Amino acid sequence: MTDGEFEGVLTIWAAYWPAQAKIPKGVVAAAWRELWDGYTAQEVENALRRLATEGREFPPPPGAVVKMVEDVRFAKALAADPYLGTGDES
Repeated sequence: MTDGEFEGVLTIWAAYWPAQAKIPKGVVAAAWRELWDGYTAQEVENALRRLATEGREFPPPPGAVVKMVEDVRFAKALAADPYLGTGDES
């Protein structure tokens, strides 16, 4: 994720929870960036959209976004390989 994409993701995060969200800066933003490293901006945006549509009253912490991205990745992998993780790859 580029710097511009990261700023865009933070803007989307704040837009979904305008009354509570304050765009992180400095070391907090750096920590979030580190947690989201390895994910595309699109994956993070999609996770934020999913979390927002769940009716969350408060903005999700960055770890909740990571969990949502990982859940979606796993669901996609499972859809591609229904035997994933079952031990029955025959």
